[in-house]
Amino acid sequence: MNTLLRLREWVIPGTISLLLLIGCSNKTTQLESSGDAEMDQTAAFSLSIIEKLEDRPTLETPSEIVNYMTSTAGTAELTPPSEEYEPDAASQYKGPRPAQTVWVQSAQQPRNDFFQKHLILSADDSAGVIVANAYRKDGNEPFFTWKWPVND
Repeated sequence: MNTLLRLREWVIPGTISLLLLIGCSNKTTQLESSGDAEMDQTAAFSLSIIEKLEDRPTLETPSEIVNYMTSTAGTAELTPPSEEYEPDAASQYKGPRPAQTVWVQSAQQPRNDFFQKHLILSADDSAGVIVANAYRKDGNEPFFTWKWPVND
């Protein structure tokens, strides 16, 4: 009985410490706000995907990450499950989601006219960054830009 009490004294603090350690070890970068909540939500989603992909040995450069993210295979793998079409899977998904009003694409792709807002990703391999430009419909200049270092 005495051993059980001692074990309980260490299990709860140990478990809490382990959870804090795990929570603190996840890469999460705070984003500067663009002033547009939907764009910020989509940028946070995109950055979380980039942080996951930069750990893959097959994706070594910012260009490779952007190309994969915006490819058909990457989009199929990385898009969160739809609440409308996959309710069971969607209810289990706990990660960030892009806003439904923002289209994420690479700078090499034409804009999707169905969407009013675009987050356009480009890579600067020499600087080791992915540049995310936020555009509104028919805007020729981004209204906000993020630069995210890769593999630092």
